[in-house]
Amino acid sequence: FNSSIKTLPTNYKTDEACWPFISTEATATVTVGSVDYDITVTPTAGGTASITVAGKDEGNAVKIAHGTEYTLTADANDGYRFIGWYNGDDEVSTEASYTTTAKAAVDYTAKFVKTYKVTVNLTEGIELVKLNNVASAEGFKNIEVDAGASITVYASPAEGYAFLNWTTEGITLANPTAAQITITNIQSDLTLTANAIATTSASVNVQTNKYFDT
Repeated sequence: FNSSIKTLPTNYKTDEACWPFISTEATATVTVGSVDYDITVTPTAGGTASITVAGKDEGNAVKIAHGTEYTLTADANDGYRFIGWYNGDDEVSTEASYTTTAKAAVDYTAKFVKTYKVTVNLTEGIELVKLNNVASAEGFKNIEVDAGASITVYASPAEGYAFLNWTTEGITLANPTAAQITITNIQSDLTLTANAIATTSASVNVQTNKYFDT
């Protein structure tokens, strides 16, 4: 190569073989680390919630790798009922023990509702009672209903009896002499007792004297 040549001759043709030190290809290597997600649980009033990973109780929060299995556990306090796991406004599961795998960060809410106990008794002369269309000849003991719920009760008297009234604890009825009543917006424990009264039929015997004066 003549370093004195300042310009290339017009008849000179370049050839890629003349430039072996120039590479037109490049290779890059990228290493991606594992992805971890924050999983949290928050209980509403009336219960507790926790996260378990590989048999270990992690409490209310844990950071776990993508694809890791975990279990959410909800426990309701006395007088409450677990109604479901929620992610924001979306219901995830109604199971108190729910197992899934980590695919994203999630803040779960364990929702609980206050409950009250309803007892329906029957006395002599009442053949059966119904609670929300479920019939029983024995009555109902401590049936749990959600706060704010409504119930309908009905009493059927036995033969020879008539329905008398309902006596109550925890509520005052507007019409206690109605055999069927509906109670709305329950906000306390309730006891209702169906009472009956015997019905009697009077018979009159008329006797005539076959002997009479003429």
